[in-house]
Amino acid sequence: MLSSSFEKKTSIDSYLDSVGPVAYHICYEVRDIFEVVEKLRNEGFFPASKLRYSKVLDGNHIFMYSQKSGLIELVSFEK
Repeated sequence: MLSSSFEKKTSIDSYLDSVGPVAYHICYEVRDIFEVVEKLRNEGFFPASKLRYSKVLDGNHIFMYSQKSGLIELVSFEK
């Protein structure tokens, strides 16, 4: 999904003004979400949400963030 403001009334306008339209986040399907979260923490990412089960996705998911890489979403369909 690309993020771009149509009206100058959103909270991300200053960011978009500095970088232009950008991917809001990238989603990765992973097998062991706990292992990947730990690896990302060691690489400077921090959780931007709680790890939780999503009924819509029928799997666990979490958002992770780093200033260098931005926002990523991890999804695991393992039960």
